[in-house]
Amino acid sequence: MRRSCALALMALGLGACATGAEDFAQGPGTASRSPTVQSGAQDAPPAQTLNERGLGAIIGKDANAVLSRLGAPRIDLTEGDVRKLQFANQACVLDVFFYPNGADARRIATHVEARLRTGVQTDRAQCLTALSG
Repeated sequence: MRRSCALALMALGLGACATGAEDFAQGPGTASRSPTVQSGAQDAPPAQTLNERGLGAIIGKDANAVLSRLGAPRIDLTEGDVRKLQFANQACVLDVFFYPNGADARRIATHVEARLRTGVQTDRAQCLTALSG
């Protein structure tokens, strides 16, 4: 019985690995491609961009614009070419992810995650509003 359970868990783990890294990076939400790079450019493809009502104030903006809107972040983390800023107050925690965009490699906000202080996911736009006020 233990061996069966172990094999089942391994199969689930391998199945999770089979999904594309871009699927994992996107997380939940609706995604759409940002504008394409002009032909002939040898740069990485544009990042997938979250397209969700109420997030227009930060999606597609660079870190300076987001910092101007939300103030000092609780966490400012850079890993490789990705930057994450985390903002928090009593209402919620908001993570904003910045990925290189097109030929100029300028990092823009492409994805947002929001959760209550208890860790439960919450509405991203409502959290943004709560942090903006």
